[in-house]
Amino acid sequence: MIFTIILRDYFRWHYSKAFVDIFHIWRNITHFVFHFFSISALFRTLFQPWKRIEAQRETRGFDIGDYLSTKMVNLMMRLVGFVMRLMLITIGFIFIMIVVIVGIQFLVVWAVLPAVVLFVGVAGLHLIFFV
Repeated sequence: MIFTIILRDYFRWHYSKAFVDIFHIWRNITHFVFHFFSISALFRTLFQPWKRIEAQRETRGFDIGDYLSTKMVNLMMRLVGFVMRLMLITIGFIFIMIVVIVGIQFLVVWAVLPAVVLFVGVAGLHLIFFV
């Protein structure tokens, strides 16, 4: 009698509270990966120069060569910043997708785990007694 009560309580926990807890853990890991890669900050600063590297004009007055070289260096640093941030955002989203896929797989495995344990137990007893 007590075995059936324990079994009932286990299945109640396994398919209710444990699923909720697993979902919360999954959400926390996704949240961690999102903030680990600072995806929102990278989107906000997408067109900023890389590492805040900017060239300053060296001469006073108007010198077309100095002006164009300064603008070109600043444009290149913004382009480098854009490419680097875009790569980090892409890597972050890849990791988030990995976490989502692994989480879905874990939930499926968790759902069928009692059936697998029962099947393995019955198969083991069959091998012990009938083979």
